[in-house]
Amino acid sequence: MNREFFNDRLYLSMAAHFESLNTQGAAQCMAAQAQEETEHPMRLYNHLGERGVRTLLGSLQSPPT
Repeated sequence: MNREFFNDRLYLSMAAHFESLNTQGAAQCMAAQAQEETEHPMRLYNHLGERGVRTLLGSLQSPPT
């Protein structure tokens, strides 16, 4: 789950970079990918919660700049 959340932040970081370059199409593409990456661990989180499993999340590493 942490890896998927990291990927979300990585794509969001890339979206911010593309926005700073005024390349809105690329920024939107990366933001959409970030949203998709968030959905993956949330599905797993919800699945585990439905089964009564306690989920512990660790800290996230910052994406490279």
